[in-house]
Formats: sequence, structure tokens, C-alpha cells
Amino acid sequence: MSDAQPIAPLTPGQRDALRATLTLARSLPIYRASLAMAHVGASPEDMLAELPVFDPGKIGRLALEVLEQRARDLGGIEMTSGTTGGQPKRRILSDEDVTLDAALVAELFHVAGVRAADRVVAVELAATTLSAAFLEGAERLGVRFAVALAAVTAADAEALVRLQPDVVAGPPSVLTRLTPALCARPPRLVIYNGDRLPPATLDTLHGAGIGVRSLYGLTETSALGVECCEGTGIHLCPRYALHETRLVDGADELLVTTLGYAMPLLRYPTGDLVRVEPGRCPCGLDWPRVTLTGRRGDQFSLFDVKLTPDDIAGVLPPCDDPFLQVVLSTNPDGSERLTLRLPRARAAQRVAIRQALRHHPLLDYLITTRAVRVRPVFITPPAGRKPPRLIDRRGERRSM
Repeated sequence: MSDAQPIAPLTPGQRDALRATLTLARSLPIYRASLAMAHVGASPEDMLAELPVFDPGKIGRLALEVLEQRARDLGGIEMTSGTTGGQPKRRILSDEDVTLDAALVAELFHVAGVRAADRVVAVELAATTLSAAFLEGAERLGVRFAVALAAVTAADAEALVRLQPDVVAGPPSVLTRLTPALCARPPRLVIYNGDRLPPATLDTLHGAGIGVRSLYGLTETSALGVECCEGTGIHLCPRYALHETRLVDGADELLVTTLGYAMPLLRYPTGDLVRVEPGRCPCGLDWPRVTLTGRRGDQFSLFDVKLTPDDIAGVLPPCDDPFLQVVLSTNPDGSERLTLRLPRARAAQRVAIRQALRHHPLLDYLITTRAVRVRPVFITPPAGRKPPRLIDRRGERRSM
């Protein structure tokens, strides 16, 4: 049991969906013991309140248990962007989950301001499950022109201009690389998912008269919410998830319980710190709203891949000196630079270090396409005060 608090009271529909989710969770060994301890006859919300916060390190075990149950109606397996011990986690989707994701994206796109007459382009480094959900969600809104574009080269940026989109959706790093193309022929809306959009990119898009919306979610949970035209926070969709907050080191962390999915997450900690916004949004929508205020720990994103310094350390060759400092920056061409400050004792491992990073299942493509450029630097670790493990310079302003 935790001291988490629901962001909003449950509706009758949410209560029924939560009851069904708890029934499904009872069939999974990972939840069986904790649910058996819940009070007999308790309401679904009271039963949920008695459960511990989910341990993200156990999501791999949950995925295997779900896979055993749903092998016959498997809709897909997604590699989550977060990792534990250097290995990515998995999310199992049933056929119904794929349909749910598309319906969810359609709702969120509608809130963001996507219209049936819009030309929608989803940009990514490659075809992904998320870009497919973007397209199907747009089609559910009645959008007749919806395409995916793999944006890797300068020619891809030219293709984006030729497509003349009204709405462009994609991860912040790809959108940052495409900013000149976006400003050359400004769409009405840019919708970004994943990490925060760098302030310089945001200012440039706004300066070109482009509306910018944040589509919020995790791979583990699917999309969770979106900004509207008022810009008063993230509207959290109540149909597919319940939302709670718990106090961690003086700040509120968002917890999520998914509803209706084959791989139920009960009280899953997102790692995102939020501020709950009071009252109804001026747009008129009565969904609960939050503003993202930060993240717990030293997690960072490289395009859609979320990592920590521990994840990087977990794939490096063995060394007696554990020192590692990760420095993130943006190259002039929009690619990301991953600088690893390592002890001089690792200098002989330069080639092995690059190979180890290339063998990481989520970093391989980014490094191969040069979307991320790795630079090991061998130094004498500073003495005295412990240096920060992560330095992120990508948000610093630079001339555009």
C-alpha cells in the first residue's frame, strides 16, 4: 500500500474498466499474491489503493507471463525505450490492443486540433508501431491524406516540404533536424512525442506561426494525454488509464494504471514529476490536466530511446574503475552527440566500447544512421566532490 492519491474521482465507466483489469491481473502470477491480500468485497478503487507501486524492473517478467497467455492473438511486441541493466524491456500487445491504440490516438489528435481535411505526416527515423498508430488514428478522424516519412537525410527534408502537410507528428530530435524544412513551408500544427522539445526549436516553430502540441506517454503505457490549443497542461485521457500521484522527494510523480490492455500495468511509476492543474481547461474539455515539471533520476532520451548512465555502463566492457560521465549535445546538422567521459584505464577499450554500444538493440540503428554520434573521451576522473553522471547541453540556446 502506498500514499498515492488519485488525480480525479473514478467515473462509473472507469470503475467497470478497472474491475475488468483487476480480474485479468489475477490470472497473472506477478499480481496474484498482492491481489489475494486485498479485502474481500472491496471496491475496485479500494483494491487498487491497497496494491504496491509496480516495480519497473519486473516488467520483463510481466511481459513473459502475458506472452504465454496471448500467443494466439498476438498483435505485436514493442521494445520499450526505457531499459534496465542495459537490456530493453518488452510490451506485449494483443490484436485488440492495436485497435485500442489507434482509437486513443484519434481522440488525442482531435483534442490537439487535427481536422479531417488536414494533410498529416508522421516523421520518424524508420517505420515504427507508433507512426502506424498515428496514421490509423488520423484515418479514424476522417483524414484522407496521412503518410509516414522516414526522415534521415536532407532529401527526406525536401520530401517533407513537397508533401505540404498541415500537421507533422514525430519525436523532438527528428523535428529539430527538420526545423528548416518546417519553417520553409509551415504546417498549422506540429505534434511531438517522447522527450521535451528543445527551447530553441520551440521558439523557432512558434516564430514561424506553427502551433506546437505535446503528445505525452510511455511505450509501456501507450499514449496518455495531449496538449490542446490553450496550452494549459497535458489533458490526460481517462478512457484508457487511471492516474495517481505520489510524493517523492517533495515532488509529485505520476502513476498510471492502464485499462483494457492485455498487459495490465497497475500503479506503474512513470518517473515523470507533475503539477496537477486545478479546474476545467478554457477549451471546455473536462479531462484532468497536469504540467510536466521534471524527471526522477538521470534518465535521458536519444530520439525515442530512454536511457540512464547505468544503462550505458551496463553494456561497456569490464573495468576496475567504474567512473562514467555522459555528456549530451546537439551537432550543427541536428544529430545528437553522446560523449562518454571514461577513465584513462579504458583507453585500450576504445574499439570494444564502440562495438558494445553498436550491439545494444536500441542504439544500433541510431548509431548506424549517424543520428547519434558517439565520442569516448578518456580522462583522469576528478578528485574530491563526486561529479554529475549526466550533463545535458541539448537545451542550451544556440543561433539558428
